[in-house]
Amino acid sequence: FSKDSYVAKNDATLTGGTSEEVQVVGKDDQKTLLTDLTKELIEGMQSQLTALAEPGINVYLIADSAKVDTSTYSAKVGDTTKTLTLDLALTASLIKYQTDDVTTLVDSSIDQAVPQGYIRSSLPSAVDLSVSSVGTDGKSVKGSAKVKVSLLPVVNKEGLAKLVKGKKGTALESILSSNIPLYSSAEAIITPSWIPLRLKSLPLNPARITIEIVPAI
Repeated sequence: FSKDSYVAKNDATLTGGTSEEVQVVGKDDQKTLLTDLTKELIEGMQSQLTALAEPGINVYLIADSAKVDTSTYSAKVGDTTKTLTLDLALTASLIKYQTDDVTTLVDSSIDQAVPQGYIRSSLPSAVDLSVSSVGTDGKSVKGSAKVKVSLLPVVNKEGLAKLVKGKKGTALESILSSNIPLYSSAEAIITPSWIPLRLKSLPLNPARITIEIVPAI
């Protein structure tokens, strides 16, 4: 993405500590402790991102950018001790980006990927951004986006109106399910509302029938 794809980039420093019981401190003990605590601190930072987000703006933590600022173990390799502790400070990069900018970037690719026989609905796309790295110049971001869109089948509404004309609501299910791909359910609204239920049926004139197809919720 270009620099315009995000609003700002910040660094966040995290600190914390934990411990585990050992007899003689080895390199693997320190390595395991460092790995576990790093993971814990990153997860703690990710849990706080919601508070930093704003309407239309998301915040993303680039986990791979985490770097150790300082690390102090309570014992050196080879020391005998019952408890090994670690004081750790990390620096990680955050980006704030406008969701509309990301959606605009991927929309053109989405349109090309829509399968034949379907069109996109009017519902907005849901974008899940995954950033892998920030360029060395700090002006570009490399990553991927998972996009969820709602599609609607292309249906000959005029032909469908001719099939359902004069039918009662109870007869619509079989007609619609056999003519609309991935059909879920239907609701027939017949006006005027004061017509007795036993007499309610769709108009005999197909031109007076309006068919609207929407995504299933």
